[in-house]
Amino acid sequence: MLERKYNEAKIDLLTKASELNERRFRTEKLREYVAVGGLIVFVAFAFTLYANNQKMKLVNTQLAEKNNEINERGQELKFQAEELTRLNTTKDKLFSIISHDLRGPINSLPA
Repeated sequence: MLERKYNEAKIDLLTKASELNERRFRTEKLREYVAVGGLIVFVAFAFTLYANNQKMKLVNTQLAEKNNEINERGQELKFQAEELTRLNTTKDKLFSIISHDLRGPINSLPA
């Protein structure tokens, strides 16, 4: 009888040890799955950041090109405005001279 209780206790102990080992195994597997999942999320996040960075570089390059183009056009417009101002001044002087030269003969005409 004592031997039977001893064997049952031994079986209980082995069963509990087996259950404990199974739980440890499951816990380790779960940790592995979580680690692999975390690694996958990290890689996906890193890839997303890299792709976004590449797009930002492309957009910045395009914006720099557009800014250069706008600056060139601005310089061209500034030059044209200066040229237009110079031409308007020349035109005004020319009309002033012509009107002054025409006033003398018109004033000498009999009224």
